[in-house]
Amino acid sequence: MQPNVAFLGLGTMGGPMAANLARHGYPVKAWNRTPDRPTVKVARDAGATLVLSLGEAVAEAEVIFSCVSGVPDVEDVLLGPEGVARYGQRQSLIVDMSTIGSDAARSIGDRLQQQGFRFLDAPVSGGDVGAQSGTLTIMVGAIAGILRLVCRY
Repeated sequence: MQPNVAFLGLGTMGGPMAANLARHGYPVKAWNRTPDRPTVKVARDAGATLVLSLGEAVAEAEVIFSCVSGVPDVEDVLLGPEGVARYGQRQSLIVDMSTIGSDAARSIGDRLQQQGFRFLDAPVSGGDVGAQSGTLTIMVGAIAGILRLVCRY
C-alpha cells in the first residue's frame, strides 16, 4: 500500500511532480497558495486531490513534499503558524524539493526534527521538462539515520 502523500506547491515544477506521483498510484492531497495556476489543473487532472488548506493537505500525510520558491516561503510553509509543523503528523517525512541552499536546509531540518518530524533536503535538476516527463535528478541530503529509516519509501 502506498503512503499518503501531501504535495505543497504546484508551480512550474511542483504541479507536474504531484501529477506524476498521482499517476503512479500514490494518494496525493495537493495544495497551492495560488489555486488558479495552470499547473494546479495539471495535478488535479492526473488524479491529485486538490484541497483548499495546507492543514487539510498534511493532516493524514506520511510523506510531505514541498516545492516553493525561496527560503522565506519554505520556512512559512513548513514552520509558519499555519504550516506543516502545526498540522502535520509527528514522524512524517518532509521532503523539501525547493532550492534553498545547505545552510537554510540544515536550519529548517533541525527545527523540524526538534518538533518530531523527519526531513530531507532534496533539490531537483532537470527543469520543467524533467518535471513533466518524470526524469528529474534529485540530490538528497539528510542526517544519516534518517536516510536508513526512509528507504522503505
